[in-house]
Amino acid sequence: MDSVVITVVIPTASAWELLPTAVAHLEVQSYPAARFEVIIADYGQQDASSAVEQYIQGTPMRMRYVRAPG
Repeated sequence: MDSVVITVVIPTASAWELLPTAVAHLEVQSYPAARFEVIIADYGQQDASSAVEQYIQGTPMRMRYVRAPG
């Protein structure tokens, strides 16, 4: 596996309805998915960690969820 070269951070304040669209755009990039990671940074008031973790497991990209309550 290649090492990570680029980190994409998707900041969100519990705007989960936008996450599938953002991830879909990343999935069609010409840059190899093995060379980047996606970090979803949640600073919203609602904890959606279980839903996001389940969503992440269904994607082919390297993704992490980081929660920082605002």
